[in-house]
Amino acid sequence: MVDAQHIAIATVSRVDILVSWNFRHIVNLTKIRLYNSVNLKYGYPLLEIRSPREVCFMKDKKFDAVRMMREIRDKLSKRYSEDPEAEKRDLE
Repeated sequence: MVDAQHIAIATVSRVDILVSWNFRHIVNLTKIRLYNSVNLKYGYPLLEIRSPREVCFMKDKKFDAVRMMREIRDKLSKRYSEDPEAEKRDLE
């Protein structure tokens, strides 16, 4: 059930890409097709799902996902506080 929650949250949040090591339930071509057929049926965009190896091209560099997410969060927070309509436009 937790895997389904991850897919649902990523879908309704309209994330650009969902990255997971879970090849059995999430990063699985058959499952991805099923998830996206449901998304299309209910008017959501296709969800791109990839493994970390597919998206991480930082050879020989330390990748700090927590730091990266905090930077993104701070940037969006600043943008939305300066322009309250920006979030609405981003979700359209």
